[in-house]
Amino acid sequence: MNHFLHSFTVFPDSARKSRSYSLGKLRRPLIFLFTVGCLTSVVGYRFYNQPKLAVGTISPVTIIAPEDARFHLD
Repeated sequence: MNHFLHSFTVFPDSARKSRSYSLGKLRRPLIFLFTVGCLTSVVGYRFYNQPKLAVGTISPVTIIAPEDARFHLD
């Protein structure tokens, strides 16, 4: 079966060399971009939708609940 597949995937040596050379040339920048993207997403995930208040800080807005503790939507 291997021989059957090999007969359909015959490339000239020059095409094989130029393809492997161009892939080798692109591999480093692609790995670098992938690494930078992964690190950015991992570090940035912590700050995405970060709460505005932390423990011990004073709220900039005071919310007063109604006496009956029910909010009426008008």
